[in-house]
Amino acid sequence: MTDRGPTLLATHRLAHRIGQVGEVIVPLLIGLAVTAVVIAIDGKNPFGLIAEALYGTLFSRIGLLQTLATATALALTAQTFALGVSCGVFNIGAEGAVFVGAGATLAVGAFATLPPGLHHATTMAAGALRLIRSQFLERNAMSTMSTR
Repeated sequence: MTDRGPTLLATHRLAHRIGQVGEVIVPLLIGLAVTAVVIAIDGKNPFGLIAEALYGTLFSRIGLLQTLATATALALTAQTFALGVSCGVFNIGAEGAVFVGAGATLAVGAFATLPPGLHHATTMAAGALRLIRSQFLERNAMSTMSTR
């Protein structure tokens, strides 16, 4: 009689990895299928439009840089959300707050004429202050934040 323990363990690990990949791939494929159906209902070629969108965002220099810039902001937002949840605070408005802070940073950066070092510090401070105001000082803060 042979020992099948390691073989069964390896098979179980492989099945677990395949399940983890499926948790990512299946929703992605469902989203692409729904998108293709909506485009087809509109009377256009769904495969051509989806391919053009993917090519424009991943294989052109400007598209890739814009995709990475947006993904970086969203990834950092997800990390702040996860940190808040681990501390017992559920912040449902984290993504919107980041974009509001970015808007304040953009506004100050566009209209302030300061030396370069001071200009960068001022724009970052404006974004941070706007973010703090929107998250902690507004009256309806309980609609965007709650504790467990």
